[in-house]
Amino acid sequence: MSFDLSDVAWIGVDWGTTNFRAYAQNLQHETLANVESNSGMSSVAAGDYESVLTQKIQPWLRTDEALPVLMSGMVGARQGWVEAPYRAVPCGAMTFSELLPVTTISQQVNVFIVPGVCQSEPADVMRGEETQVFGWLADNPDYEGVICLPGTHSKWVLVVNKRIQAFKTWMTGELFDLLGTHSVLQHSVGCEGFDDSVFLAAAKHSLNTDNSILGSVFSVRAKHLLSGVGPMESRSTLSGLLIGAECAAALKEFHTNDVPVPIIGSGPIVKLYSSVLAEAGVTSEQVAAAPSTLAGLQSAAVHVMK
Repeated sequence: MSFDLSDVAWIGVDWGTTNFRAYAQNLQHETLANVESNSGMSSVAAGDYESVLTQKIQPWLRTDEALPVLMSGMVGARQGWVEAPYRAVPCGAMTFSELLPVTTISQQVNVFIVPGVCQSEPADVMRGEETQVFGWLADNPDYEGVICLPGTHSKWVLVVNKRIQAFKTWMTGELFDLLGTHSVLQHSVGCEGFDDSVFLAAAKHSLNTDNSILGSVFSVRAKHLLSGVGPMESRSTLSGLLIGAECAAALKEFHTNDVPVPIIGSGPIVKLYSSVLAEAGVTSEQVAAAPSTLAGLQSAAVHVMK
């Protein structure tokens, strides 16, 4: 799409641990251009955030005025550019006073960071997922129920009256990685390949048993030793056991109605969670993460465009 620099009204940035995504937006919140790189928080030195930002979005900047730049994600974490204070639940869509202004050397940008969300009891925090939740709610304002955001640290978010009422984190993705690469299971679990039917069978086991997941995962190793189960099947089984246990616990805690559960994410993992929920008798809606993030930034941008 060709456009004049005068068409760019603001810039939205999704800056996570491993990825950087930026979107040039016009007054109608249409995307004029976008850029993506692996310059995530984990690869940026403490004093380099502004230079990385301005280098990535330089083609959209003007010399006559500063453009609003609205950022969400781990860029606002304690280890990020500037720590943005958490908002406590219950909370609705953010207001201008809750956006954190960031002091910059460049006169071409006017930077704000979207705050994360926290919960005191039980203690929990999130950054970035709240932007996706409010982005999805912008198009589904009447929804009440639980929203699933799978990932390294999966979030299940309870929404009541357009507000995040409560949420909980499951470290499912990180546990899968740790168990598969740093525990005794590393000798059984492969790094490649996946069997959907094996995954679903393992997930069904977790959904239908009251035993702790800690009493199930060692079977992956035992089956490899006793029955010669291969690394791909072992990998699929471990994933199914963990995701099944997460879904069983989350549904027990949060799912109280019959509305479809939105699953906001990217890649094959969204389909996996959808299949597990279906096995549990729960319908779901698969939602792409990037558009939800952008919609959340757009809903907050109205405050910086006034």
